[in-house]
Amino acid sequence: IDRINREIGWPRAVPPADYFRLPIYTTWVEHKTGVSQEKVIDYARAIHSNKLPCGVIEIDDKWESRYGDMTFDAAKFPAPKAMVEELHKLGYRVTLWVHPFVNADSESFAAGRELLLKDLDGRPGLMKWWNGVAAVWDLSNPKAVAAFRGRLERLQKDYGIDGFKFDGGDINLLPQDLRSQGNITAFDYPDLYNRETAAHYPWEETRVGVYSQPLGVVQRLQDKQSVWGLENGLAAIVPEAITVSMRGFFYVMPDMVGGNEYDNDKATKELIIRWAQASALMPLLQFSIGPWHFDEETVRLAREASELHLKFAPYILALAEAAPKTGQPILRPLWYNEPLDREAQAITDEFMLGGDVVVAPVMMQKAVARDVYLPAGRWVEYKTRKMLEGGR
Repeated sequence: IDRINREIGWPRAVPPADYFRLPIYTTWVEHKTGVSQEKVIDYARAIHSNKLPCGVIEIDDKWESRYGDMTFDAAKFPAPKAMVEELHKLGYRVTLWVHPFVNADSESFAAGRELLLKDLDGRPGLMKWWNGVAAVWDLSNPKAVAAFRGRLERLQKDYGIDGFKFDGGDINLLPQDLRSQGNITAFDYPDLYNRETAAHYPWEETRVGVYSQPLGVVQRLQDKQSVWGLENGLAAIVPEAITVSMRGFFYVMPDMVGGNEYDNDKATKELIIRWAQASALMPLLQFSIGPWHFDEETVRLAREASELHLKFAPYILALAEAAPKTGQPILRPLWYNEPLDREAQAITDEFMLGGDVVVAPVMMQKAVARDVYLPAGRWVEYKTRKMLEGGR
């Protein structure tokens, strides 16, 4: 693994310190596409009034008038600059959800056809994504890159936006038989997308990438279901985060606490609490569903998980800042320090934070305790300060 990561390249950049320190709150599950200026402000105030640590408010789908135009929907967001100023006064940075899709009904599609990926006939190649029929920016074309980033920079200049959540860019969401100015393949696109977009903004997150490790991007796990199990639920976040981290994406973010509430799934109080606790000691921590929708205990325990993340933030940041020099991941499998330990090799529901912290979250429904395996060495239990011998 170390040899592969060395050949691909260790991260050359480190995200801002506050990204590791303070949780992110995204509007996605809280409001889905019904997001609006009023709802964003109410959401931010609820986080504030419940004394929940938060550094970034992320405005997710659908703030745009039409997908691909990258302009605020004036009906839903009548005064975006004033909204951002109010969020800044509350102490938040503000990021926007963006993507490489240009829907066929947008002004950008009509005006910028030469900047889009083409099909075999030389026309903008159309494909279906989860929000309609679209073409895709040809980011192998320098003019398209300049146009795309120019829109992002205008959002920053005009409204004070701090950064962006880069969604999409998946190989399977590109036109078939694509033709591009740079003669790229679909396999090339995810890394090209990261290189030409996310890598240029300190406050960013992305979700795709094959060889993007040297960019030092924040890599979010794929969208999770609001369920308990290993099939893309809570139990999947530890093994998946280990895999992503060991692939060289050291600045890994588990998906938002509680999952996405897709397919009629509904996050329960218990799922929210256990998800917050399981994510608390990962490099970055992201919420969406407001814990205040349940009860005071949910708020208190979400706050405790966030405060635990804050306590460990200096250690996480030190590991993050060392990564470009050492090539060592922040989040590691249990066997990382003891690669010949067969017991540790079989465990996928615990992880290491650096070389000194073992994290064993409770991730089974209705469970209030769990077995813990400790690698060889002497360990101190965090809450009780009890000394324990490892290798068992």
